[in-house]
Amino acid sequence: MIRPKLLILFIVIMLSLGFNNFIKAESNEQAISADLIKEEFLKTNFPELLYNTRKLPTEIKKIFSGHDVLANPGERFNNSDVVEGLFPAPSRQLIFAGETGNVAFVYYQQGGFVSYYTLALFMFDGKRGISLRSIYVLKAKRANDLNELKLLVKDYAEKIE
Repeated sequence: MIRPKLLILFIVIMLSLGFNNFIKAESNEQAISADLIKEEFLKTNFPELLYNTRKLPTEIKKIFSGHDVLANPGERFNNSDVVEGLFPAPSRQLIFAGETGNVAFVYYQQGGFVSYYTLALFMFDGKRGISLRSIYVLKAKRANDLNELKLLVKDYAEKIE
């Protein structure tokens, strides 16, 4: 006869294994989605690059507001981790962005203890709401144009969100 404690232990182990596989499957689906948006970005032509935050799509402007505001290229921004004054400068500065069809991106420099470059990728649904978003850190030099950016994404992008 099976002892009740052993039976309960067996059930708990089996449930935890099943739950662990569920979590792995769920994170794998997210990884596939993230790869989808990255691949979509790499194959998409962006006929016009944007160098002004006012020209970003409305839904993206909402994301980069408040604490996460972006300075335009050439505008003052805080590229260190020191916050000065009552109204500190933004800690992010737009390098360039692009939008076409259902894909958009924002490439910016992030200030802090270590300054780095970040690429935010977005996909829109049919109602122009954001359906998919991924953020990558580019552990490389700054890209000067879209072709350079795509090469850096292929070789040096690390997904952070």
